[in-house]
Amino acid sequence: MRHVIASPDFRDGFVEIGSDRSVTLTPTGEETNDEAEAATDENGQPVQNQLRNLWVTATALTSALNTAFLAERIALFAIVMGVALLLTGIGFLVLTIGGALRTPAARMSSSA
Repeated sequence: MRHVIASPDFRDGFVEIGSDRSVTLTPTGEETNDEAEAATDENGQPVQNQLRNLWVTATALTSALNTAFLAERIALFAIVMGVALLLTGIGFLVLTIGGALRTPAARMSSSA
């Protein structure tokens, strides 16, 4: 079964995900679509397509690396936002203690 996706990354006329899991070459090196003629290992199982396995591994590792980078950036954003909110809270505390946030009527009655 082939899973074909729309991608500009063509290699030998196939999209990488469209390549079969097993190699479709005869023992003499010719391409074939017949599984009975395909190259097999000593146990009779089809030979793995190493190029496809390499591509799948590279794609998985790239996705993992990008996910880790995103998580690190989100954590840094959370830390920066926490510090900013902490400083904002300290600023409002100073204004409240200093009396700058009182209403004008409260200021008039306390000064009289």
